[in-house]
Amino acid sequence: MHDPDRELVERAQGELPYGTTSFDELVRRHSSRIYQRAYRILRSRADAEEAVQDVFLATFKNLPNYRFDRPFAHWLNVVTLNACRMLLRKRS
Repeated sequence: MHDPDRELVERAQGELPYGTTSFDELVRRHSSRIYQRAYRILRSRADAEEAVQDVFLATFKNLPNYRFDRPFAHWLNVVTLNACRMLLRKRS
């Protein structure tokens, strides 16, 4: 299975914890799609923006443990869904 982000993720893993150049590129590459997905779920611009921040914070913290058994974009989708669920729980 080809993952277009694999090389960039591997570089980002190698740069952590102090270098973030490759991670910043991953954020630029995926933030719009993550925001759109979060907005469709949450129906709030502010909540979607918060979800995007939560997604990339969780991704940054857990990137050293990321395994390449699925595409990176799939992992981001799972993290996004979990972040949205947490925000929905906070709302109610």
